Amino acid sequence: MVGQIEVRLKELIREICEELQSELIELEIMPDHVHLLIEVDPQFGV
Repeated sequence: MVGQIEVRLKELIREICEELQSELIELEIMPDHVHLLIEVDPQFGV
């Protein structure tokens, strides 16, 4: 996931976190995987 795919994925993750009122603490996108640290309301299953 590089280039425009990386950029778009970051946008989507940020939008979804905003919709769910979750805090995106850390986001790292590597060529073959993604690291996410998100504070989520416990009512949502992960």
